[in-house]
Amino acid sequence: MDGLFAQWKAAQAKIVSEPEDKPWKLREFMAADLDGNLIRVFYDFRGDI
Repeated sequence: MDGLFAQWKAAQAKIVSEPEDKPWKLREFMAADLDGNLIRVFYDFRGDI
């Protein structure tokens, strides 16, 4: 997921929030499209041990 973030950032996507681990066991970041719609990208690591 961090690799995808790096690709989007390198492509000059409008990043709204950097990747971070959330208390609800998701690692996520947010970007916006040209119309301002938010795109939430996440990885669910609840099953990882």
